[in-house]
Amino acid sequence: MGKKLCAVLFVRSVVLSCLAPVRAQKDVKFDCGTITASGSGDTMLYNDLGHGSHFEFSSEWSGRKGLLSADKDHTNIVVSPMLASRNPLFYISEHPSEIKTETINAIEWTELRWPDGRRAYYSYHDGLAIEFLAMSFGKTMPPPDSVLASLNKLLLSLTFTRESSRLDRELRALRVGQTLGNLKIAHVVSATRGSTGMTGKIEFVGTFRLTGTVMLESTMLGGTSGYYFVVNDSSLPLISWSGCPLNKSDDPALPEISFINQAFAQRQFGINDYYEEPATVLVDRLSETFSTFGDGTALSARLLAVHNVVTPTLKIVVMADGRITIDGSPATIDSVRVSLKRLAEKKGVVLYYREGGEGKAKALPELTEIIQAVGENLLPIRPSTRPDFSDVIGPDGSLKKGQ
Repeated sequence: MGKKLCAVLFVRSVVLSCLAPVRAQKDVKFDCGTITASGSGDTMLYNDLGHGSHFEFSSEWSGRKGLLSADKDHTNIVVSPMLASRNPLFYISEHPSEIKTETINAIEWTELRWPDGRRAYYSYHDGLAIEFLAMSFGKTMPPPDSVLASLNKLLLSLTFTRESSRLDRELRALRVGQTLGNLKIAHVVSATRGSTGMTGKIEFVGTFRLTGTVMLESTMLGGTSGYYFVVNDSSLPLISWSGCPLNKSDDPALPEISFINQAFAQRQFGINDYYEEPATVLVDRLSETFSTFGDGTALSARLLAVHNVVTPTLKIVVMADGRITIDGSPATIDSVRVSLKRLAEKKGVVLYYREGGEGKAKALPELTEIIQAVGENLLPIRPSTRPDFSDVIGPDGSLKKGQ
């Protein structure tokens, strides 16, 4: 779920022994299926429960969800399944130069070729479109004959299964009022719409108090991701880490929840290019949207309130003789400047105490430089009359309000 349900598993190759055949990879379990050894050990079984497909490939290849690799031939086979109520023909947007049909093991395939050497086979059956694309690493040339032979064997082994765990069938079987873990279903949308839509969406009843981290990240296009929330381990049971298949997932990643009311979130956390702070949030209208490719889900919710946001602070003490400490450790003007720059990146607050500052203290050049550096980094500053800063920091370490 969230920006992310499917764990990416990198598998180390194993050197083949000349005395006995050794599999090139270990078994792999991903959120919607498994890759395991066959009984003979000569092939690996790729079983995609979420899409309802099954095939075999050579044990000399390495595999993870959606990708098979033959390192010795410098070739990949990309596996692209899509759940769709009508044939999406998504290969058309890839502009192949040659298209012809071929029947393999009673399944009709569309064979595709490109000028740069890529070769692919595409088929649509019972609500599932699937493409196997063979391509050489960084070379404009057809895959080797050995790879094409392996691809042909793969297609001969492929079967479309009718398991109830296929994602679109699971969604259609859900009912309002049904529970998934600790969540009760308020509404279900089951609509497989090809590459332009979604497989389905589940909306849940209730208001949830969750602990974790509020995040905001910059994008490659210069914008931001929008505020979202990474749920921590203690809150996982509250939102039933459901995946594909719906009722269980072996994905170790923590779920991410996008806030659907970004304007409200911005008022809570400010206008930033980057943000990462622990917090407790109150949300409702929690929903889970499943993509057409079945590669994961996206969680979203409405942000209602924020509690216990921990603001980063930097405690600067200037002694009467000009000595400086940062968070209790000796510091120089140069180290103060570095620390202030880092604090500015975290949108923090400077806490400042000057020894003997209550009366007429003599002017210190160090103090002038610190104040100047604070201003250069556009940081807020809170003066304290106590060396332990207890007048501006509460017992829990959070900033007192109104200071």
